[in-house]
Amino acid sequence: MSHSANVRSLEAIRQFRVAVLAFAEEATAAVEMLRQQSHRALEWIDHDRPSFWRSETRRCFDDVAAARSHLAKRQQISVGGRRPACIEEKNVLQRSKRRLDAAVAMNTTVRQWSVKIHRAADVYATRIARLDRIVAHDVPQLVALLERIITTLEAYATSAPVAVAATQNT
Repeated sequence: MSHSANVRSLEAIRQFRVAVLAFAEEATAAVEMLRQQSHRALEWIDHDRPSFWRSETRRCFDDVAAARSHLAKRQQISVGGRRPACIEEKNVLQRSKRRLDAAVAMNTTVRQWSVKIHRAADVYATRIARLDRIVAHDVPQLVALLERIITTLEAYATSAPVAVAATQNT
């Protein structure tokens, strides 16, 4: 087994070390950005959307009540002994009821999606933790190893001509 190194460029190892450090910085920044975006998404689904749909549901209840009241008033009016058909008011009431049903359904949907997104966020956090661990633990070890390699090779490169000259003199 040969104990000699076949190193062609010490500069290539230095450049690789710099590239590893740049990767670590970019990966750290990317992981932090992804964590912030994940947090914002969870915040949106947990607080913003439920609040919006609760207020939308209340507004729709108010619209249905107003439409019913308006329809009841119109039905009490009689013109020439005949009651009006109130088609337009009935259509408004139906549209208001459909919007209310949609708002109530969205409340349920938001709760369901909240559960799903939290599960997905947990899976994501587990996976991103691996990258974070690599960047925090393995990359510094790799950089230290590369520094030792560079130092050893530099020492070897400066001492090799002396050793060769000594063997040639004997």
